[in-house]
Amino acid sequence: MSWTKTIKGFWKLNFDGASRGNPGPAAYGWILRDCLGSPNALGGGCIGRNTSDLAEAEGLLRGINFCLHHRPPALCVKGDSQTVINLMKDGKTKNGFLRPKIEEVREFRRRINCPVEFQQINRSANKSADWLANWALDNKLAKDLTVYEDEIKKREDFRELLDLINEEAS
Repeated sequence: MSWTKTIKGFWKLNFDGASRGNPGPAAYGWILRDCLGSPNALGGGCIGRNTSDLAEAEGLLRGINFCLHHRPPALCVKGDSQTVINLMKDGKTKNGFLRPKIEEVREFRRRINCPVEFQQINRSANKSADWLANWALDNKLAKDLTVYEDEIKKREDFRELLDLINEEAS
């Protein structure tokens, strides 16, 4: 399964989380692309010892927060976490552990001031965000890293990521 172009004018935000153990060392990753698939920005970071669901929610939160400040015309949010996507779609947050993160995401969503849709996707269609979350864990990122489009292609440590981005876009 590969990346598919979104509806004309929509930017696409993929997010993912990783936890080595559940709970265990955890991290998140996100990537924002324009409607043609070109990466505008990406980010990732470690969040200490947490569950995979909390890492997924953190990836969504950080990606949505970035969008809040960079104003996409419309946004299609895609992740492989059925739990997090369902919480965003149905509005029910029974999971007390995730409730604060999901409420924060909902607040950012209200403030973005553009159409936002959420889609649950297969893990195989979310390789770039998965790579970023695992890269953050491998490199023990102590703080959030955000990389903008001009810098993405210049980073030697992102060669594998660029290959995934190109593979997903073809």
